Amino acid sequence: MRTLSLDFFNLPEDRKYHIHRIDSSLVAEEAHRHDFFQLCFVECGHIEHYLDDAPVLLNAGDAFLVPPGCAHRIVFPEKMCICILFPLTKRCSIPAFPSPAYPGF
Repeated sequence: MRTLSLDFFNLPEDRKYHIHRIDSSLVAEEAHRHDFFQLCFVECGHIEHYLDDAPVLLNAGDAFLVPPGCAHRIVFPEKMCICILFPLTKRCSIPAFPSPAYPGF
């Protein structure tokens, strides 16, 4: 299974965030995990989000958070669906979030 890091997006080192708007993705549709939190927002249409192979149907206006290391995939069953992805790393500096479960965040 593929593990994606923020380096996948080829960001300059001084960038603290990346907003990625997708309407389909071969990478997203294959099971993968991240070394960062990923906040996802369904802008329009609907998607199927599989978390450890359990499907959840999400519609426009829905959002979900994927923690680091959690296997998931996103399926785009129709052409007019858009998902906005917000990768969140320790570079985002979220001071209120320290947690022993996620060291370094």
